[in-house]
Amino acid sequence: MKNNSSDFMRTASEKLRKSPEDIAQSAKAGDVDSLMENLSPEQQKKIKEILGNPDKTRQILENPQVQKLIRMFGSNG
Repeated sequence: MKNNSSDFMRTASEKLRKSPEDIAQSAKAGDVDSLMENLSPEQQKKIKEILGNPDKTRQILENPQVQKLIRMFGSNG
């Protein structure tokens, strides 16, 4: 999973225009606004619509790949 995590962080860093360290810090703090600040208003709107819809949010959170990310950001190491 180390390579997949590294690949994910590299891709996220490019898309969000933030360092992997900043992404990890924001994710661990639950700071969604900080993660989205470099996204277009349209992208921000889409994310807020998903997070505002409990069914969509639940569907995303139940995805096995998302569960791996949650464990990765939730770890202390």
